[in-house]
Amino acid sequence: MRLLRIAKGTWDVLAACDERGECQTLNLLMSFEKGDKKRRKHARALLAMLREYVPVFGAPKATERCEALEDGIYAFRSPASQIRLLWFYEKGRVIICTHAFLKPGQRLDRTQLDRAKRIRAGYQEALSRGVVEIVE
Repeated sequence: MRLLRIAKGTWDVLAACDERGECQTLNLLMSFEKGDKKRRKHARALLAMLREYVPVFGAPKATERCEALEDGIYAFRSPASQIRLLWFYEKGRVIICTHAFLKPGQRLDRTQLDRAKRIRAGYQEALSRGVVEIVE
């Protein structure tokens, strides 16, 4: 499994890549650069948090920025925005982002949570086989 390093400090912030080597998390956040002003602003805020705040301080405790979902899966979110970025902790002060998406309504779509769990399971299996690659 290939992981893309988003930032490194006291905490290492990584994002999972798909089988083609593409980072869905960054692709989605960057796709808002050409979108409406509000989504662009929120996507930039999430990216800045991943690159500047999280590497130094870890995941924010404030519920408007971060929430625990279930089974060790968490979500970063931009207040007043439907953009969600799911992630999990790994040993050694590592945060691994699984994917980002637009939350369509009030409730989190179960398939998004299941997807994050599948990515985490794939990571753990790749780690046990020694085939995890971190790219800058």
